[in-house]
Amino acid sequence: MFILNKPFLIILLASVACLYADENIKAVESDSKQKTELKQLKVEQNQLGETQYTFKCTVGNNKTARIGCSGQDRTDWITPHDVALTLRCPPSGTGPIMAFVEIIFTVTSQNVNCHVLDGGIGQNYIQTRLDVYGTKLMDYRAEFYVY
Repeated sequence: MFILNKPFLIILLASVACLYADENIKAVESDSKQKTELKQLKVEQNQLGETQYTFKCTVGNNKTARIGCSGQDRTDWITPHDVALTLRCPPSGTGPIMAFVEIIFTVTSQNVNCHVLDGGIGQNYIQTRLDVYGTKLMDYRAEFYVY
């Protein structure tokens, strides 16, 4: 028969818990160059009486005079939609070093988010994503500035 005393049992359980935790804990670095800033610019009524919100999403601090990529589009829907808009500069591969990103967008919902998916400022590409929930409009202009 095998008899365990309480201190040994506690140490054994703590060791098993520690081993399990080591396999599942991941260190995540916070890179301030990849943080997005989301700011509401204005609120207005459209011709149908719906409220439209204009936001600006930026990444980086150094807006240069050189635009590496830009794009714009507008889509309207009759019913609310959840939109995930992914933008990448350059569209494929790599290019000049990214300095600053500015995306100005107008939607009919205040439930929005903006973040960097891949690459970033100081790297030779960046991929951003706008998430908008319950909007009838997605109108955006994006400019990616490079060094």
